[in-house]
Amino acid sequence: MKVLIVEDDVLQVRLVAGLLQRSDVEVEVETADSAASAVAALKQGRHDVVLLDLSLGDSDGLATVRTLARAARDTSIVVLTASDDPTIGLQSLRVGAQDFLRKEELSGPVLVKTMLFAHERKQVQRAQRERRTLRDAVREAERVLGIVGHELRTPLAALRATTEYLLSPEAKESAEWDVFLNSIHNEVTRMAELVNNMLEAARLNSGRSMWCWGPVNLSEACDDALNVLRPLISHEQIELRCIHERENLHLRGDASAVQRLILNLVSNSAKFTERGFIEIRTRQYMEKGYSWVEVRVEDSGTGISETVVSKLGEAFVLSSGALGSDYVKGTGLGLSICKAIVAVHGGYLTVASTTGKGTVFTARLRADLEQPKRGSRRIRQRRVRSAA
Repeated sequence: MKVLIVEDDVLQVRLVAGLLQRSDVEVEVETADSAASAVAALKQGRHDVVLLDLSLGDSDGLATVRTLARAARDTSIVVLTASDDPTIGLQSLRVGAQDFLRKEELSGPVLVKTMLFAHERKQVQRAQRERRTLRDAVREAERVLGIVGHELRTPLAALRATTEYLLSPEAKESAEWDVFLNSIHNEVTRMAELVNNMLEAARLNSGRSMWCWGPVNLSEACDDALNVLRPLISHEQIELRCIHERENLHLRGDASAVQRLILNLVSNSAKFTERGFIEIRTRQYMEKGYSWVEVRVEDSGTGISETVVSKLGEAFVLSSGALGSDYVKGTGLGLSICKAIVAVHGGYLTVASTTGKGTVFTARLRADLEQPKRGSRRIRQRRVRSAA
């Protein structure tokens, strides 16, 4: 058992280490004389038990227990206290310790037994946490599979009926042959897009994506995205415009991912805009010593209710029926991909919407990152609001 003794009294360290080394349990002892050095040692992830003195020079008392518990989630903590206050131990348990001992009660058998029980308790807690995580993952997988099955079942049934008709003798004389073929093509395209989005969202959120990092011309990325979207948007009803604070606005990132971000945001706006405008604005600014770029997509569409706004970017929530009367068509995968792209670029995505007046999506990305920001599997959305 690997034990870290966190104590700044040399005599006390020798006492505890001696008790451990004379026990029947094989132990490997390390020491730390401050809370800061204990945190640094625990981040190496090689300790089973921490024996913690709360009266360290840099200790914040019970707050130190919380700090060490966060630094080593699977390491058990036993608090050693010289206090006569009987509540200290109980409070330590509430903030992350697994057990406690008064120093005047220390003996080899008692210390070892307490450590073993604390370690066992921590293992049980870990197993329970893993079971909960697995159970939640299975439920989520079942939910997603059910929704995907529903999303695919209806178009597949239509495709089957259509192809069965086209295979019949009378269909060869039908004047609507091209209409049926176009219908098949559109449904297949939609299903392929659903599958591709699912795969891309899974890849991005797995943290194992490969990024082609380098200089990105944001103005060109916007223009390229609009060139793809223009044929798909009715210009008689919707004005599509792009306004750059300045030309040749650059950042460091993945060019194809940035273009995909803009494509998804504008496509999402187009779903809620039948007439009026969709506008992209870009700018660059400094904040807290860092260089940032901003992509702002505004539309004059129907707007989004507060209930829907709070769920944007969560895959399949919008089409699962969970929102009741606020149901909207869409899987949510597009915005989920957007949030992942923004997070890898060190930024965040916000949305403000006024029902009946329109919506504004704002993506803010660090412009000076030399490499992708890792550890962004769970994407945070800094601020989400909806104006009535």
